[in-house]
Amino acid sequence: MPDKKISQAREGLNKAKIEAALELHGKVEYEYRGNISSRENGSIVKKMVEEYERNLIGK
Repeated sequence: MPDKKISQAREGLNKAKIEAALELHGKVEYEYRGNISSRENGSIVKKMVEEYERNLIGK
């Protein structure tokens, strides 16, 4: 049972990363991500944290 929860959490996190990247950049490269700068990745993570915080406040 824990494996299913882990895979669901991983899937949700990947979905959130893709949504944040689409909002910031309008495109997502699914395969290779080595060409994305640290600044861009940081922006994606910041957007994800902000969304998470908004969801916490809303609950």
